[in-house]
Amino acid sequence: MAPALGVGAVKAVQQVHGARCLTITDAGQDTGTEDADALATAAPGVALAVRTADCAPVLLWDAAVPAVAAAHAGWRGALAGALEAALGALAALGARDIRAAIGPCIGPASYAVSPGFEAPFIEEDPCAATFFRDGRFDLPGYAAFRLARAGVTRIAQAGADTFAQSEHFHSFRRDGAAAGRQISAICIAP
Repeated sequence: MAPALGVGAVKAVQQVHGARCLTITDAGQDTGTEDADALATAAPGVALAVRTADCAPVLLWDAAVPAVAAAHAGWRGALAGALEAALGALAALGARDIRAAIGPCIGPASYAVSPGFEAPFIEEDPCAATFFRDGRFDLPGYAAFRLARAGVTRIAQAGADTFAQSEHFHSFRRDGAAAGRQISAICIAP
């Protein structure tokens, strides 16, 4: 993947549906055994990658610093604060004007949830009730909400539904544990 992106290294972590963000300081840093759900860097030529198969990949950047981050935001990680952890890591790198792109993930029409699933979201913030309708959960909307609440004003959404668009995307909910994964990556050009 590194040659295709024109970078010296691609960094990924063991994603655990949590809220830890690992800051990458150089291309030689070993990350393969680290448990985290987000990565951040100000190092040019290092791509940060997350793997998803219904969870939301969220790519973040501040071009002026420059600094970038990639976050894996399923419902557990988003609720736990994975996006805010990535934003905090970017802020520690000097980022102030952060932009975000939410990649393909399970869409609200496809994401059926059990009664009571919404309780911890609404307990954390009553405004989250907006993302639950007719037994469905709007994961990309909730991710955008969390980003906006943290101060990100420019947020793009792919609008692609990994569950419904089987010809284009892998989906854990549709295909089970054998499902493949999409890889989303971001880097600062070398």
